Amino acid sequence: MASLPSALSRAIEMTFQLEESELAVEPLPSTDDRALLLFYESAEGGAGVLRQLVDDEGAFARVVRTALEICHVDPDSALTGEPQDLPGTDCAVACYECLLSYSNQRDHQLLERQKATRFLAQLLHATVRPLPDSPEAPHAVADAAAPPEGLAAAAADGSAIVDQFLTWLRSEGLREPQRGVRLDVGEVSTTPDLWFPDEALVVYLDASSSAGTLSDAVTAAMRDAGYRVARFGDKDGWSDVVARFAATFGVNT
Repeated sequence: MASLPSALSRAIEMTFQLEESELAVEPLPSTDDRALLLFYESAEGGAGVLRQLVDDEGAFARVVRTALEICHVDPDSALTGEPQDLPGTDCAVACYECLLSYSNQRDHQLLERQKATRFLAQLLHATVRPLPDSPEAPHAVADAAAPPEGLAAAAADGSAIVDQFLTWLRSEGLREPQRGVRLDVGEVSTTPDLWFPDEALVVYLDASSSAGTLSDAVTAAMRDAGYRVARFGDKDGWSDVVARFAATFGVNT
């Protein structure tokens, strides 16, 4: 997570002919806990290039291929799962032609092009899709059959605990997550009670029905995909869980 932003940001700049000062990237929630990478256009007004990564189906693949070349790797060899260095490469770990720059000097001891390469090779097959503007919009089902009475009662109970949790967050002056949506991660699917899509934090409440679906396999798949999992038990312990994700919930320190 230290090496990847250097390769990707430089690749975006080359692909869309940006100056280094026009694009910025920050780890979230902090440099000590790099769970996500936030890319944004730092120049006033912006050139709209990041929107193209969403709107143009082939744009992200082009950026990834460029990032691999920046890391001195043949993109075609990476497609086979066995990345090979480009001819004439004499960079052992990282250099100023690949990952090193004046702006990331603090991370120089962490940067390794091979670590970025391994993940970039996987991104060659990735697709980009926007998150929904509202949790229910892309997941709504028209004319759905009514659930069995027992299931309806369980769903009502789950909704009540979610409302109670949101009310508690509001009373504490904390940031409120969105209602959860179904997430397909690898070979598993899960629907958290709540989530912060901008920071990839999913929330499960033990008193709701969703927590019963949170198996070790689901938790592992979520974390492998870059999600952080917050599980809330009894109300007495809610503050302790929030404290572990203080930046996301907006805890004032």
